[in-house]
Amino acid sequence: MRSVLLRAMELPRYVRKTPSSLRFFLRKKVAYSIYPYIFLPESIYENLHSENPEITFQALLVHEEEHRREQKKGPFKFALQYIFSTSFRRDEELKAVNAAIQYLKGKGISVDLSQKREPYDPRFLFLYPISEILSAEQLAYLVKH
Repeated sequence: MRSVLLRAMELPRYVRKTPSSLRFFLRKKVAYSIYPYIFLPESIYENLHSENPEITFQALLVHEEEHRREQKKGPFKFALQYIFSTSFRRDEELKAVNAAIQYLKGKGISVDLSQKREPYDPRFLFLYPISEILSAEQLAYLVKH
């Protein structure tokens, strides 16, 4: 898997803060990939521009990059399937979460899913979408493999 974030300050041009015009429609604490852009909450965007970006925010970016890559194949079709097909959404989130977990593993970081966390814990935001779909046991299996 290719690392998206090479160093601080080298975010791709399509990675942006969630614009105020979209904050009305989108949850402000969650990242989104809406092809061709990736929108991040301001605090996460700023952190990724810092000298020492949080590794889990980098994993979130990898997660959103996976969605962007899939959307590039057909943004409109992807959006419709993601909204209306639970199984499609689950499969896409599994791919994206797996990409983030593999990124962390590649950096020597283990993901401990046994800890109780807040739903919008920014350190584990890349797990949020799938945590609504999978049980704790299924998430643990995903991390181990």
